[in-house]
Amino acid sequence: MINCKSFSRYTSSNRRFISLFTTIKTSLVGALLATLYAVNAQAVTFQAEDYNAFNDTTAGNQGGAYRSDNVDIEATSDTGGGYNVGWIEAGEWLAYNNLSIPSTGSYIIRMRVASPSGATASVDLNAGSIQLGNIAIPATGGWQTWTTVTKTVTLNAGTYNLGVYAQTAGWNFNWIEIAANNGSTTGSIATLYQHCNYGGWSAGFNAAGSYNLNDIVSRGGANDDASSIKIAAGYEAVIYQDANFSGSSIVVSGEVSCLSNFNDMASSIVIRQKGGSTGTPGTVNGTHKRLKIINGCGSPMWVQWLTAPGVTFNAANRIKLNALGNSVEFDVPDKGLPSMRFWPGFGCDANGQNCRVGASGGPANLGFTCPPGGCAPPIDSKFEASFGCIPGVADGDCLKNPSAPTQPIGRGDWWNSSFVDGYTAPMKVQVRGTCPVGPQPAPVFGPGGPVGGIIDCSTIRVADCPTNENLSTNGQFPGLSNVNLIAVNPTTGAQGGCYSPGSKLTFSHWANGFTTYPADSAQAKMYSCPTPPVSPDQCSAGPASKTKYHNMVHQHCATYTYPYDDGVGLSSCPAATDLSYEVTFYCPQ
Repeated sequence: MINCKSFSRYTSSNRRFISLFTTIKTSLVGALLATLYAVNAQAVTFQAEDYNAFNDTTAGNQGGAYRSDNVDIEATSDTGGGYNVGWIEAGEWLAYNNLSIPSTGSYIIRMRVASPSGATASVDLNAGSIQLGNIAIPATGGWQTWTTVTKTVTLNAGTYNLGVYAQTAGWNFNWIEIAANNGSTTGSIATLYQHCNYGGWSAGFNAAGSYNLNDIVSRGGANDDASSIKIAAGYEAVIYQDANFSGSSIVVSGEVSCLSNFNDMASSIVIRQKGGSTGTPGTVNGTHKRLKIINGCGSPMWVQWLTAPGVTFNAANRIKLNALGNSVEFDVPDKGLPSMRFWPGFGCDANGQNCRVGASGGPANLGFTCPPGGCAPPIDSKFEASFGCIPGVADGDCLKNPSAPTQPIGRGDWWNSSFVDGYTAPMKVQVRGTCPVGPQPAPVFGPGGPVGGIIDCSTIRVADCPTNENLSTNGQFPGLSNVNLIAVNPTTGAQGGCYSPGSKLTFSHWANGFTTYPADSAQAKMYSCPTPPVSPDQCSAGPASKTKYHNMVHQHCATYTYPYDDGVGLSSCPAATDLSYEVTFYCPQ
């Protein structure tokens, strides 16, 4: 069966979640890693080829791979595959946007490099206004013989553009990572001490998270030997007697000059926001019911899901909820689950296929088929989430981030109810548990949860969909000045949802004679906003933010309507055993 819903196409308009649903790199993945998974894992990784700006002294891409500008890119044989930048000459540079440093302190720069005879690079912030110094690249013996070089620096909290500069020629570059130096107590939010009154050895923890005995020892501590602790304002620590977050425990905050009855007993510790989750620690093989989907319609509804290639989710698909109020709960592994998408089907056959609404297809290995007339456009109302690794599971046991396979997925749940591609049915998301509003500290990061714990799009209707949308790109294409965004099944003539402006211009499903365009074409690029060629600022300042569709959706609820609709839609919550999400889909109307 043909895969009617290509992951690369299905997610191309939803730029904030592309790394959840494909492992194929795009030029935006570097920025996404800085704001999504890699940051979530207490390290920010930029792939060399995913730069936002560059200076290259030679014309053309000598490697001929990945991009068509003047930066020289080739396939790499380094671990993890992908691409590297090569043919580097002195004076060339690459810049990467959105390096987020959550707290002032000590950080380690790691660069993955290769050089037959050695070279020198340097790293800076904000176009050279902050110099971080040179990094010596040793002779590795070959252009594809890779090593990781490091440099320790002190960084102030903030958001920066990161620059990599070639002081000399003759080296290849695969990736660069900025990670908290957890061996330093500078900038720590919690520090354990050997003796009462903060004497003896110290072990600093720069971010909230779960730290087992090995983590404590690697920071200069020892088993059953801590007697005092200092914890920054707004945080608390759960100290455990045993090495893997078990046995007796105490919860402490502030400065505790002597642990009294818990003296010389600490073997593992969880640092968390004060007043955060009180849930029990997760376990490496444990699961909790972290998602509930509810039928808010009086008719049968089928719950469908997809995940990224390589991610396994052990749950039934196309689950039938017969009546109003029926629900299904999904067991999510404590060690995390990336790259999930859930959406409803209505008017389906007995097997949950050939739906009147929601038949947008999917991989055949997950049992998806398409109706005889072809798949519907992938404009489904949907809940997208990457579930984080719950405290209590050691970092090394957390699932890996599909977009940065050497890194754990992180400690936050990242989710949205995006209407970037369109919508098919009203919906509502209710957070059950603690999800603070506003920017979250490490290791959760991100914008935090929605006000009141709810994103309520239950009042939106297909009847609200604009039928005379101006998609002329400020008059450049007069023939697109009066476009109907309602999706109509060409076989049955029934309405099946509402296209977003970007999907209307680019999705060929159910086109009904309407001419569609590549996402980077002149007609579509200011609405679908592929990067490159359209930058986030250009997208937000362009016509995508001024459409009738954008204004209509925002009148109903706070969710994405175009790729960089950043003020709304994306949420992040601390992963916890007592945090879950209730998603209700209502009748399409």
